Amino acid sequence: MNRPLVYVFLGASGSGRHEVLADLIAGMPDSARVALSLPETACDPGEALRPVAEHVLRSDWRLVEDELEVEIPEGATHFFMLTSGDSNPVDQIEALYHWGRDNGAGIDRIVTVVNCRLVSENPGLEKWYDACIHFSDYVLLNRREGVSEGWIRGFQERYRKAFFPCIFEMVKKGRVKNPALVLDPLPRRLSHLFDEPLEADFEFDSEEESADDDDNDPAVDPYLERLPSGRRAREIPDIARFLPL
Repeated sequence: MNRPLVYVFLGASGSGRHEVLADLIAGMPDSARVALSLPETACDPGEALRPVAEHVLRSDWRLVEDELEVEIPEGATHFFMLTSGDSNPVDQIEALYHWGRDNGAGIDRIVTVVNCRLVSENPGLEKWYDACIHFSDYVLLNRREGVSEGWIRGFQERYRKAFFPCIFEMVKKGRVKNPALVLDPLPRRLSHLFDEPLEADFEFDSEEESADDDDNDPAVDPYLERLPSGRRAREIPDIARFLPL
């Protein structure tokens, strides 16, 4: 049996990821499954995900000593993982990388759902979203009530000028325009961390082979790189400080 497609949803708590997931999963086969991080489960997302409750796993995933604890259920063809929205997304991405390598599971699509109102009111959070979008194939702009069109254009333009390959789309009433496009596993992320190793029927010389291996080395990714002190070389804000109590 082929391995399931694995989707990861980044974003802050309260950004509307549950509604988006419900919309995307509504038309999917019974073999699609959703795993929520333990903090997200504690927030009782039942109302938003009630229409697709049969897809939501009763067992949650969590980080234990920086290691990801989750199992893909047998028979799943599509596996959705919702990260903790009040924690550091880079720590979770790094754990996902090692989990995927240890379990032979690829990460096929990473989606960030942006709370536009939250980041527009707290400009310092742009660095937090920069980290999420660095790893993302698709970016869904949500919670736009009261946010000017000029700010939304400027938010997107900053990434376009930096040549980010990911796709940006507006969420309307918890729904996306084209679910199939959001779920298309064709990589469009800036980071190469989760890229499959290059396969070919010819041999590279040692220097070229080493360079290819480095593309998937977590120490090479600018967000995962650590200083000798153990701190991240590129730090991001603590999202929990900006979320409603």
